Amino acid sequence: MSYEFPVDVEGVWRERAPQFVNLGIPRQEVDHLAGVVDDMWADRPGGWCFAWSALADRYARAGQPELAAKAYGAARFPCLADAARVTAHRHQIEQYELAAPGFPVTLERRWVTTHLRGEVVEVPVHVLAEADAPADTPVLMATGGIDTGKVDLHPMWVSYVRGAHVRVVACDIPGTGELTHIPLRRGTTEILDGVAGFARTLTTGKVGQLGMSFGGYFSAHAGLTEIVDAAVVVGGPVSAAFSSENARALLYACRTSSATPPASRASPPPSRSSRSSRRSRSTTCWRSAPTAPCW
Repeated sequence: MSYEFPVDVEGVWRERAPQFVNLGIPRQEVDHLAGVVDDMWADRPGGWCFAWSALADRYARAGQPELAAKAYGAARFPCLADAARVTAHRHQIEQYELAAPGFPVTLERRWVTTHLRGEVVEVPVHVLAEADAPADTPVLMATGGIDTGKVDLHPMWVSYVRGAHVRVVACDIPGTGELTHIPLRRGTTEILDGVAGFARTLTTGKVGQLGMSFGGYFSAHAGLTEIVDAAVVVGGPVSAAFSSENARALLYACRTSSATPPASRASPPPSRSSRSSRRSRSTTCWRSAPTAPCW
């Protein structure tokens, strides 16, 4: 279960304020809250959840559900350790669903039946796709980490759907978000393995898994056990990955120290029709994420 712990609020603002802005909360609102919030857990003016919830309530009353969902998501940060954050999280989901008709992609909220040590675990997932996505559209399972859940990362999922032409199945990892009631421990990978099985039913093509932060451990597990066709770890067990030997072994990577690819080797993102031929080649490709998946 979630619980309160010592937090350096000023340190959190230094680390997370840019993230809140990048996820779509207006900078002036973030700057204002950074100046008035002085306690992570106090349920009073100056308390983190109290202040963020007041902003979210204002957005909700103004008929701006997408901004309200973002602000409620910030209010329940970093975990559902008290009643106020549980309430904020519930409001986040409600406002997110209200905002869905205005999204540039389709959204379905589904419940996936999985199992953990023989017991049934119902997992809420969000399926995002282009309206005209064909049956063979690759599916990308996507998770956040300990303190950033599936709704918080919505702008990222939309970018993948529109830029890489994938269908995203977003879910929380055990111990977080809507799976807070499931303790995060060894073996809970079984739950996301069940979600991967559901992802297989959504496509005649490939299924991959992307894990952000602590979610990277689940993605690494899925790739190493071959439950999915491809796995991307952004966080988790990657500390030993950035060696020259591993960099040289990458199929799709920047092979020089230059941050910009040479013009002679740059090429536009490949079309859907060229994916199958590309997969069979081992030449280095240059790309800026997100583009068509290298599956």
